Amino acid sequence: MVKNASGIPCPTGVASQTRRHFLRGSALAGSAALYTGLLPAARALAQAGSITRVGFDHPYNIVPLWQTIMDHAQIAADEIGVELLVAVDDARLEKQLANLQGWIAQKVPAFTVFPLEINSLEPVAKSARDAGLTWITYAGEMAHQSGAILLNNKESGLLLGRTAADWVEAKLEAPPKVVLIEYRESGTLGIERCDGMRDGLLERVPDAEIVATQTAADPATALTVISTILNARRDVNVVLCYNDDGATGAYRAFLNAGFEANDPNVFIGGQDGAKEAMTLIKEGTMLRATSALRISQLARICVEHPIAVANGTAAEPVLQMPLEALTVDDQDKLAAFLADLG
Repeated sequence: MVKNASGIPCPTGVASQTRRHFLRGSALAGSAALYTGLLPAARALAQAGSITRVGFDHPYNIVPLWQTIMDHAQIAADEIGVELLVAVDDARLEKQLANLQGWIAQKVPAFTVFPLEINSLEPVAKSARDAGLTWITYAGEMAHQSGAILLNNKESGLLLGRTAADWVEAKLEAPPKVVLIEYRESGTLGIERCDGMRDGLLERVPDAEIVATQTAADPATALTVISTILNARRDVNVVLCYNDDGATGAYRAFLNAGFEANDPNVFIGGQDGAKEAMTLIKEGTMLRATSALRISQLARICVEHPIAVANGTAAEPVLQMPLEALTVDDQDKLAAFLADLG
C-alpha cells in the first residue's frame, strides 16, 4: 500500500482524485487560508459551551503515529474544554462508515474525517450536512464537506529542491550530479512532490545534471537503487527523495559505499519530517533536509477548525497547513518536531 506523510497509508481513491491527497492543496493555494496558529474564536466559543463535543476520525489506528496524533488532539480538546470523540476504524471502510453513522445519529456537532474512500463516504457526508452537522475533510476535499484541512504537496517538493539549491550554491563549484528518488505511482500526491523537488532545484541551479531517476518509497528499495547507482558512479552528490523513507535508505547506501556519515560533499533530502530523518539531520549528517509538518499543530487544527466552522467564526472553510524545510541550522525546531513524535 502506498504510504503518505510519516508512513500513514494513502487511502483508496487518493491518487485518482485531483483535490484529494494527504499532502494536498496546491490547486487551492489562492483560496485556502494558511493556518498560522491557535484559533482564539474556536477556543472562546467552545469554552462558552456552544460546542461541547468534537470528533476526529483518522482510520489508520493500525500505525504507531496514530496514537501520537490523537494524544496531541486530546491535549488541544482539553485546552478548549470540549470532549474529543475518537473513531477506531482499524483501516476498514465498514468500520469507518459505522462510526460516522453513529456520530450522525448522536448528533455530534462537528468532526474531522480522513476518508478511506471518498466515493463511499460522500453519502455519509451528505447525511451529516443534511442533519446540520459540520464535516471537515482531512487531507483532501469532498463534494459534501463543510470545509477541509489541506497540505501542499507541490510546496513540499519545492521547499526541498530550493534547500538543495542553497546547499549547492554554497558548497559546490561544479554542477551537481543529481539522483531523483520518486514515487509517482502514488498519483497526484507523488507527481506534485516529485515535480516540486525537481523544479525547486532547477529553477536555481539550471545546470544541475540529473543522472538518474528511480522509483522508491521505502528504505530498502531506496538503499538498493542508490547502491546500484553508486556501484556504477561515485560522483553523485545530490539525492532528492519523494519521502524520508527513501532518504534514509539513500543515506545507508552511501554509508555502505564507504562515504562518511557527514560527508561534506553530499546532500540527501526527503519529505515528511519522519523521526529517523530528522534525527540524522539534527546530528549533522549528509542527510541534510526534510520538508516537514509539525504533528502537534496538525492535531490541534483538526480539533479547532471544525469548531470554528460550526460556529461560523472560521476565516475560511478550507485551511492549508504550513510546511517547513528543516536543516541542521534549525536545531530548536528539529528538537520541537522530534518532541512531538515522542
